[in-house]
Amino acid sequence: MARYDPYNDLPHPDRTIVNSKAYGEHTRARRGSRNKVEINDTLKLHNLLLTGANTPARLVKNEIDYYRAGFPSGQLWQFLVGMATAF
Repeated sequence: MARYDPYNDLPHPDRTIVNSKAYGEHTRARRGSRNKVEINDTLKLHNLLLTGANTPARLVKNEIDYYRAGFPSGQLWQFLVGMATAF
């Protein structure tokens, strides 16, 4: 039987559960919980661009969702957001 670890087994405000290809499902510290995170102007700009691109990409994706079974690992969504960002 696995040993109970209260630090890793209980929800904690400074920890999050992630599922990565390299390490599987595990817990890690939340971003910014140990060191203060500073977001630069470029990241803020791209956040605005992607937020604006998600709406038109979502409209197109919803219409062609039935036909997109052959696109592995979300490549269609990335393509649509990239096209919406270009406009």
